[in-house]
Amino acid sequence: MNRSQQIRAVVSVVVLLLAVIGLLPTIRALSVPKADREAAKSDPALATKIAEIDAKAIRRGLDLKGGMYLVLEVDQTGMTAGEAQDALVRVKEILYNRINKFGVSEPEITTFGSSRIVVKLPGLQDPERAKRLLGQTARLEFRMVRSSDDIQAALDKMDQVFMGKTVGAAEGDAAGDPAAGRGETAVAATDSAATDTTGLDDLDALLGGEEDTAAVDAQYMKDHPFSGLVVRIPSASRSSSTPVFVNENNVARVQAMLDDPLVAGRLRGLEFQMGMEPVNMGQGRSVRPLYLMDAKAVLTGDQLVDATSTADSQTPGNWEVNFTLNSRGARVFAKVTGENVGRYLAISLDGRVSSAPVIQGKIPSGSGVIQGRFSNAEASDLALLLRAGALPVDVFIAEERTVGPSLGSDSIHAGVNAALYGSVLVIIFIVLYYKMTGVITDIALLANILILMAVLAQFDLVLTLPGIAGIILTVGMAVDANVLINERVREELHKGKTIKAAVQSGYQNATRTIVDANVTTLIAGVILLWFGTGPIKGFAVTLSIGILSSMFTALVMTRALLELLVRGRGQDKMSI
Repeated sequence: MNRSQQIRAVVSVVVLLLAVIGLLPTIRALSVPKADREAAKSDPALATKIAEIDAKAIRRGLDLKGGMYLVLEVDQTGMTAGEAQDALVRVKEILYNRINKFGVSEPEITTFGSSRIVVKLPGLQDPERAKRLLGQTARLEFRMVRSSDDIQAALDKMDQVFMGKTVGAAEGDAAGDPAAGRGETAVAATDSAATDTTGLDDLDALLGGEEDTAAVDAQYMKDHPFSGLVVRIPSASRSSSTPVFVNENNVARVQAMLDDPLVAGRLRGLEFQMGMEPVNMGQGRSVRPLYLMDAKAVLTGDQLVDATSTADSQTPGNWEVNFTLNSRGARVFAKVTGENVGRYLAISLDGRVSSAPVIQGKIPSGSGVIQGRFSNAEASDLALLLRAGALPVDVFIAEERTVGPSLGSDSIHAGVNAALYGSVLVIIFIVLYYKMTGVITDIALLANILILMAVLAQFDLVLTLPGIAGIILTVGMAVDANVLINERVREELHKGKTIKAAVQSGYQNATRTIVDANVTTLIAGVILLWFGTGPIKGFAVTLSIGILSSMFTALVMTRALLELLVRGRGQDKMSI
C-alpha cells in the first residue's frame, strides 16, 4: 500500500470515528425511556437531567419537535415609512437578543409584510413565559416622585378631565352601584403626611373600619370621577413615596383613565403611575400604590450595560435585580441622586412602578437595585429583558399557534419512513447490480448519512422536515457519484487493464465529472441557505452538508475500500 492509499484509509477511519463520537449524545437522547420523559414533567431534577442530554443531541425544528408560532404586530402609528421600517428592524434585532438569552434552540425570526414579525420557537416548554418576554416592552425609567402636597391638585385636575364623562367599570365592578364601584374610598383627603407601603398591617387604622364603609352617594362620584376611586390612607408615618392607593378591583378602571390622551395635556409635566405589585391589607383586601411623578425621566434603561438577578437578603423568598449603568449613565445617576437627597426616586418598568426608594445620598457607582417582590423566574426574566434592551415601540401578539409534540412525532415518523424505504430500495438495487462493489457503495451511503447527522449534531444545526427531504436527495446524489465511478472502472476493465489500473483510471476519469456536478449543486444550496428562510433554509442545510459528505465518501472512502479489496490481485476478475 503506497502513501496516498494509507492517507485515504487513515482519513476515512478517523472521520468515521469522529462521526460516531459526534452522534453518541443523540443516540443517548433517543434511548431515554418515554416513561422517564413523562415523569420529568413533575420531577424538576429529572427534567434538568434530560434537558442536558437533549441539549447535546441533534436539534429538531418546529415541525419535528413542536413548539410555538407567533405573529407579532409592531405599532407604527404616526410613523413615516422610513421610521416604520427602522422600528421593524430594531424590534426584530431586540427580539432575537431576548430569545437567544431565553435559551430556545434555533429560533426563527422573520419579517412579514411591513409591520409584522413571525417568531418560531421549537421545543418551547413554557409558552406563557415566552409571550411575556416577547410582548413586554421592558422600558426602564427613573423618575422623581412629586411630594404629597402636589397630589391633591393633580387629583382635582383628573376629576376635571373626567367630569361628565362615562367611565366604564372594570370587570368585577358593580358599575351601577356608586358605593360598590368606589369601594373603601370614604376616607377623605386629610393632611399631606404619608404612610409607608411596607408597613400596612393595621387594617382598622388604615381603612377606618365602619366609617370607611359608609355609603357614598352618587353625587360625590359624579363630582369626583377619578379621586372617588382613590383611597387616601391616614398618616401612620411621614416616610412614604405616596399617600394614595387604588383598590385592586378598580385597578383596570383607573388605568384606563390614566391612559386617556386628555390626561397628559391637563397634568402638564406630571404623570400618575400605579405600582407593579398590590399591597395586601389583610382580610382579603389589597390596594395598589398610585404615584405622582415627573413625566420626564431623569434616566432611562438605554444607559444600562448589565443586569443580574439575586436573592433579596432583606426578604427571604424574594428576588431582586441588580443593574449597572455605563459611564455616562453613572454620571447622570450620581448627579440626580446628589441633588435630590431625601426625595423619592421611582423605578418604572413599562409604565408601572416596581419600587420608589428614598435617596439617602449621592450614588457615584452607577449601580442600583430593582425590587418588587419578584420570584426567581420573574427576576431572571426581568434581568434578561433589561440586558437585551427595551423595544422602541409597542408590540402586540396578532396570532399564536402551538405545534404539539404529537404532530412533530408524526412528522418524524413519516419522514424517517420515507428515508428508510428509499434507502433500503437503493441499497438492494446497488448490491444486485454491482455485486461486491455495490456492497462498498452501500457502506459509503451509510457512512454518508452518518457523517451528515454528526455534522448537524456537532455544529448545533437544526433538522427539519424539509431537511429530511434534503437527506433523501443527498442519498440519490451519492448513488449517482458511485454509479459513475463503477461504470468508469468497468470501462477500464473492458479495455484489458489490470484491476488495480482499472480502479486507478476509473477514479481519475470520474473525479472531475463528480466534482463539477456536485460543486454546481453546492453553489445552489449555499444560495438557498443564504437567501432562504423557513423550510427552504432547512432543506439547504442538509443538502449542502450532504453534498460535501457524499463527495468525501465517494472519492476517498470507497476508493480506500476498493484499493484494499483489490490489493495484490493481478488479472483476476472483479465483482463489479
